[in-house]
Amino acid sequence: MQKCAAVAAWFLAISIMGAAPVFAVDNLIDHSGQVLTGPNLYITYWGIDWQNGFNDISTGLSSIKYQAYLEDFLNRVGGGNWIGTQLQYRNAGSSPGVVKGIWIDTTHPLPATPT
Repeated sequence: MQKCAAVAAWFLAISIMGAAPVFAVDNLIDHSGQVLTGPNLYITYWGIDWQNGFNDISTGLSSIKYQAYLEDFLNRVGGGNWIGTQLQYRNAGSSPGVVKGIWIDTTHPLPATPT
């Protein structure tokens, strides 16, 4: 905890003095805890609009296209260069094809404001 406070104070001092920021990153400390190496994702699309379908006014994209983009991204990110950086942490990456199912939840209406 002392190291974190010292780093925070150092960043504060640098920002007050107006010097160019310098970023330092400590290495990950492995505490031998559990590591998720093979995730299974289940996507929930929330609201009746996902069941009925829609077209986004600002982009012109359909709900089907949005679903395809999201599912394609999540299925391809595993095994790729982006998530592959996690392999240094005891093989914490994932393989392609992690989306195992989708669900459209129409039982609970979308709230007018977030809670």
